[in-house]
Amino acid sequence: MYGQPYWHRVHQLPGVWICPTHNEPLSFVDTDTVQLKRHRLLLPDDALVLSHTWRSKLSDFQFETALRIARLSECALLGAFPASVSADWQSVHRDNAAHCMLTTSNGRIRVMDLVQCLEKYAIGLPSTNEYLILRRRINDWPLKLLRKPKGNAQHPLKHIILLDCLRLDSSNSLRVDQEAVLTPPTNGHHKTRQAIDRGRLVQLIEVEKQSLSTVARILELSVTTVAIEAARAGLTVATRPKRITPALRGVVRSSLLEGRTLHEAASHHGISLSSVYRILRMDPELEKAYKDKRFQICREGYRSGFVGRHSSPDAYAWLRRHDGQWLANQQAPKANLNARGPSVNWAQRDKQFAQCIIEAEAAAHQAVGRPRRISRSLLERATKMAETIERNLGSLPLTRSALIACSETAPACQRRRIVWAASELGNEFGGLLPRWLLLRQAGIRKLAVENEELVHSLTSSGALL
Repeated sequence: MYGQPYWHRVHQLPGVWICPTHNEPLSFVDTDTVQLKRHRLLLPDDALVLSHTWRSKLSDFQFETALRIARLSECALLGAFPASVSADWQSVHRDNAAHCMLTTSNGRIRVMDLVQCLEKYAIGLPSTNEYLILRRRINDWPLKLLRKPKGNAQHPLKHIILLDCLRLDSSNSLRVDQEAVLTPPTNGHHKTRQAIDRGRLVQLIEVEKQSLSTVARILELSVTTVAIEAARAGLTVATRPKRITPALRGVVRSSLLEGRTLHEAASHHGISLSSVYRILRMDPELEKAYKDKRFQICREGYRSGFVGRHSSPDAYAWLRRHDGQWLANQQAPKANLNARGPSVNWAQRDKQFAQCIIEAEAAAHQAVGRPRRISRSLLERATKMAETIERNLGSLPLTRSALIACSETAPACQRRRIVWAASELGNEFGGLLPRWLLLRQAGIRKLAVENEELVHSLTSSGALL
């Protein structure tokens, strides 16, 4: 009203850099300015706002992408998405991915194809602010939206970007390019049979001896389809036994006692890893013997790696934790550091410290101005090795005696100050001094009982009034 511009809610949404109504780029206000003036109701044409606004530079391709995202954000704000979209985003994303041929017939995600599609789409996204964070992790968060949710909520902007990436507009209809027309099947019971590479199938089963589940995962087919095609091609597929017979249990036991790993035993005898583990856990003696044998094999391997030409840090770490005695025998004995005696002559240091403390006390008594208390810490600092004295005072008897003799108490320091103050004020007053003036000159707030008699002798009787 009155020609005054106002803020729009859709303009405040994250990722909206273009006005979806007028197709005009939006201006950004500095975050610091908004934070400092958060208690003021600012309008777009205020002088403060205009002086702290800026516009991002977008290419034509980025402008089109940002405009589509702004329109999708406006639809989400106004609730224009169909109820089916708002109720189950994950199903919508998977359907769109299936239309874009980014999933297999059994519902698995073609991760490599999806990553290529996302990286190609990310080129059109702006490269600053919130879009910079999304572009850096473009290979991570879209997979979380396509897979089964684990209870962690995702930002709506991520859903909008994935919708736009998979060519889904606000009307929930798939927008297709002219080069590739992707028409979803009209009847779910009639699917186009996927062609199977017979040569690749023979290579995996006959030459590489892969299992049906492994071949199905590689070819992105179901296990049943692979089994049918293998039977049609006359290929012999090794099947696992349905029952673990006593004879099979015996040969598995022998393999484990030889030191083979669980995976090696399962692959050698054609049974599952869980079956081998079950056989091992059912026999405590076998489990203990297997652990001892594996420990011996690992120990010999690490010992060989340690004494070899190129010693391995992993071998040293394992041997130090599990075979420390052998490792200590292999290493050269350390020199006895205590055999050469103490490295510091404490007797000589004790004399030096004591002499330095005595000289520091004499210098403090001769200092000009108001006397300073000669404390123990002051004397220790005078030696410039206060920490050494504190840590090794037991080895410094002369220093300890000098500290006790030279340091003074608080009443003794007050006495020296009173005498100094009296000598300083004596020339001015000539006779007895006022008590308050004497104590102020000496810098004393609370006089010690021991010094009351000295102060009384130096002050006049009228000074107490």
